[in-house]
Amino acid sequence: METYYDIYQLNNFIYDLLFEYDFDPKNVLEIMTRDKYKLHIKNAIKGDPTSQYYIANFYNDGEYIPKNEEKGFYWNRKAAIYGIPIAQYNLAEYYLENPINKDESKAFKWYLKLANENKLRAIYLVAKCHRDGIGTDKNSKEATKWIEKFISNYYGNIHIPITLKDFLNGSDINIKLLVSIYEPEK
Repeated sequence: METYYDIYQLNNFIYDLLFEYDFDPKNVLEIMTRDKYKLHIKNAIKGDPTSQYYIANFYNDGEYIPKNEEKGFYWNRKAAIYGIPIAQYNLAEYYLENPINKDESKAFKWYLKLANENKLRAIYLVAKCHRDGIGTDKNSKEATKWIEKFISNYYGNIHIPITLKDFLNGSDINIKLLVSIYEPEK
């Protein structure tokens, strides 16, 4: 996670390039993006979870470096273990969708960890896992408990995106809506 000191250092770096060395602003941006991988890989190796998350994305997207999903998985897992919530979501999705590392029970464990930290999207996904038997046994009682928690914690209480009855009858929320739910970091 970036601190005020990191931002202060970045601002000083940009200031030096712009004014001390009289660089064109376009060149400063090019220098910063060209070296982004190098800066993050050094920090990732030292154990910085935010840099580990960025390196995972670089490998998964083929940004700045050749695409390599195996290395992307490796770095994302490290960031998830250190507690980066978005990396934890990504790791759960890897375990659900990636044929090489498919393990629904591990996906469920990551969703449950996030749900126990009151991450709204994870609360919904845990309910869905219990309802559908994804990574855990089907359990309508647990599904009901988790979907009720989701409904009661939903920030947009004016229009709750799903009812308990609809959910238990197999309806789902558009996952794109869930991705857009604001979840403040704790």
